[in-house]
Amino acid sequence: MNNKHFIFVLSFGILLLSFFSTSCNRKEKIKILEEKIATLKIENVPLRFKILSRDNDKIKVAIKFYDMQDNVIERFEKQLEGSELSFDFYVLNINGRYLAFPSKIFSDKTAPAMGESLFANYDRKGFPEIYNFKGIDLKLKESLSFVFEKVKTGDFKPDDKYFGNMVHDVKEFQSYKTDQIYKIVTHTKGGIEIIED
Repeated sequence: MNNKHFIFVLSFGILLLSFFSTSCNRKEKIKILEEKIATLKIENVPLRFKILSRDNDKIKVAIKFYDMQDNVIERFEKQLEGSELSFDFYVLNINGRYLAFPSKIFSDKTAPAMGESLFANYDRKGFPEIYNFKGIDLKLKESLSFVFEKVKTGDFKPDDKYFGNMVHDVKEFQSYKTDQIYKIVTHTKGGIEIIED
């Protein structure tokens, strides 16, 4: 075997090894998450929001993100063109239990694809801080970071079970009152709801 063939075979072998290593690592992280997801709270409140002002053309909203022990992660205000407020979530099905990740905020005058990403507001060194709690298992934390990276990049495999879900305000029903605090509640058994706080 000459040097060129040896280098090609060696490179191919490294690529193959890397592929199998990544695939095994992915399966291991998902398996850990399936085993430990039951330690997460059945209901979680990743964010609360309040409409500060609203007219026919603009909505001003204050948003706070929380961890699983109700500690504030981050607070910010945002003004949007439009009259209807929408929050977009990625929801992952992990062995029959669901993880919800707030992904975007937008209005009726903004296409969902052009909405403002919310990931950076609770991304702490790659970990979704909305799922943090005192005494969290290190392997669970690593597995949550792993799926969070997939959510942020949209890097899902064909056999991955995931779907999107959205909760939003419809202007004609005036569902969100100005100066009223609302919490978005996510359930590991499925479902997202908005409740007055």
